[in-house]
Amino acid sequence: MMNRIAYADWPEFNEEYLISDTQLYPIQVNGKVRGEINVPRDKAKDKEFVLSEAKSEENVKKYLEEGDLVKEIFVPERIVNLVVK
Repeated sequence: MMNRIAYADWPEFNEEYLISDTQLYPIQVNGKVRGEINVPRDKAKDKEFVLSEAKSEENVKKYLEEGDLVKEIFVPERIVNLVVK
């Protein structure tokens, strides 16, 4: 009768399974969230790559076409903020 679940070992914790393969970036235009992108984890800190992906997102393009891009704010692994006037 030792095969009961009460006597079974707990599963082992393995941290590698908790790390995502992608990084989610919310994209703000003039302080309001207008979209989000998922980029590969190995490109998550590459400012130029993330900004180009953010600018190519459909909903963000619409706002960029309405005015001039004044400032690009990039916080690695957190957020992208674009200021348009």
